Parts: sequence; C-alpha cells; structure tokens
Amino acid sequence: MDRRKRRIRKRKVLKKKKPPFNISKFLEKNLKWILIILIIFIVMHEYIVRIILVLALGIFGVYTLEITRFVPDVSFETVTAASVLFGYLYGWKFATAFALIFGIYGHVKISKMNQISITIILFMVFSAVLADFLAKFGYPFWVVFIGTFVLRAIVSYPVMQLVNPNVLKNMVHAVGDTVFNIAVVIHVFIIIVDVLNALNIK
Repeated sequence: MDRRKRRIRKRKVLKKKKPPFNISKFLEKNLKWILIILIIFIVMHEYIVRIILVLALGIFGVYTLEITRFVPDVSFETVTAASVLFGYLYGWKFATAFALIFGIYGHVKISKMNQISITIILFMVFSAVLADFLAKFGYPFWVVFIGTFVLRAIVSYPVMQLVNPNVLKNMVHAVGDTVFNIAVVIHVFIIIVDVLNALNIK
C-alpha cells in the first residue's frame, strides 16, 4: 500500500511540474515565424499549388508508366494527361518542361529508353503544346482535353507505324490511351480545374 501511495504521489508531482499548454504564450513566442509563414503562403500560394500539383501528378504519372511494364500492350500512363492539364492551365512552356522531366525520368526508371520511348515522350510534348493552343480559343477544359487526345491518336498512329510497324499494337495504344484518359482520367482533372477556379488559383 505504501509503494502504491508513493507512486500516486510521484505522478501527482509530475503532473504539477508539467505546465498545461497555453495557446496565447505559444502564439506570442512564435508569432514572428507564424507571420512569416502566412506572408510566404499569401505571396507564393500560386507557386505552392503548382509545386504540389507537379509533384503529385508527376509521381503518379511515373507510377502509371511502371504499370505498363506488366501490361505491355496497353498503356495506362497519365504523364500525357497531366501535360495536357498544365498546358491548359499554365501554357506550353511549363507543360513541356513537365512532360520532358517526368517522361524521360519515367522511361529511364523502367529501363525502357529507346526509339519508341523517345517518340512517346515527343508526343507528350506535342500534347502539352496542343492543349495550350486549343485553350487560347477559349474552349473549356473538357473540350481541350478530349480534342487533344483525339488529335494525338490520329497523328500518333501513322508516326508509330514508321517507328515500330505493328498495326494491332499501335492501334491498341492509340485508341486505348484515348479511351482510358477520356473515360477515367478526365473526371479527376475536371475536379482539379474546378477547385482551382473556385479558389481563384492558377
């Protein structure tokens, strides 16, 4: 019983020694840093959003490129789709940089840098430029997205036939990429565009 009482006393003493969290003192002590962080966020919020989008969509895009190793005749990559999004939002220069960086990195990571990979990366860049071009006519995002992928499919098929003649494989890639992105990916990207517009952030 004595030991138990001592333990209880020790706990009470420790509780007394530890002061309760005081939010006013915390704010007073860290006010300078809190204000600096707020100012940076207010001034740089557009760039912060861009960085988050680039990292999130870039990493996911590389992951989807890795999936194509397990399904060689079907492409589920989203780097092209993200390039279209950035072309629409930020222009062809920004989107082209994204397409080149993550397109090259993704193909190098899956040890697949060859003539076909280079052609695919060039079509990522083509999609980025085309999206910016269509956006300048004032079309909504979904029109730009679908239009870019349809035109890309029309152009990519004959080009891929020259690079790697295989009628069935190239047809599956051209049609499969377009259907997957228009049926699935577009809905996620429309939400992103709507959120950015609602918050007046681009």
